[in-house]
Amino acid sequence: MLNFLLVESELKLIILATLLRSLANEDTRFYQVIERTEPQRIRMMDFNFLTSSRNLLTGEFMKLKNWVTTGAVTILSTVLALSIQAAGDPAKGKALYATCASCHGANGEGNQALNAPAIAGQQEWYLTRQLKNYQDGIRGTHSKDVYGMQMRPMSMVVWGEKKTADVVAYITSLPDPENAAITLGGDPTVGQANYMVCAACHGANGEGNQALNAPRIAGQFDWYTHRQLMNWKNGVRGTHPKDMYGMQMIGMAATLIDETAVKNISAYIANLGK
Repeated sequence: MLNFLLVESELKLIILATLLRSLANEDTRFYQVIERTEPQRIRMMDFNFLTSSRNLLTGEFMKLKNWVTTGAVTILSTVLALSIQAAGDPAKGKALYATCASCHGANGEGNQALNAPAIAGQQEWYLTRQLKNYQDGIRGTHSKDVYGMQMRPMSMVVWGEKKTADVVAYITSLPDPENAAITLGGDPTVGQANYMVCAACHGANGEGNQALNAPRIAGQFDWYTHRQLMNWKNGVRGTHPKDMYGMQMIGMAATLIDETAVKNISAYIANLGK
């Protein structure tokens, strides 16, 4: 499957969809084209939907298809070059990470005393999204999100696509942290039953699923998971109109009836992967 990033206009999206059709030789399998519709949001578009859409079945589209088929090699080379340029450099990211290390630790293991969660072992796409959310004011601007507001100026140290990509590349090169101890007194056995809802997206072992925009959560500190779930429950996180995935989590957090249930599921998540 070919994934194309940084498609900035509907015209380019049509061009890439047509290119995929020619490369697939009219194969009916699904392909996905990624369109960056906003700096903070990436939308997945189904290839079959694109090619069957009524507004694409016009004379102009057919002319465009013929033109793209002729120039397929040139366009493909350009798109692949853009993808390579967007890749992060962990060596450069290491220097940028020095600021992050003061709270999150040299190995991204986190530090409860500084209210810094573990970030080592997290997926690249999720780290990138959250840094962008902080940078763009989607996260860390609510008056009750004290620690989010602290994180927002830190994210500006790596402002810009290249710096963000570099520091994320370095973070993802760090070894997975050890599972955190349970600190809030939650019962992981009781929490396991509630986790069934979470597992639908985050996976049975908390490994995460990019296709569902669900990050890895296994082994995260219970105090951090607890705080974020309570933030969603109390409208501190996920209320920004551009935080579409945060909005989804508000409904999921609402399935936990009280704070005891939040502590129990946070304890279970902390134990995952042991």
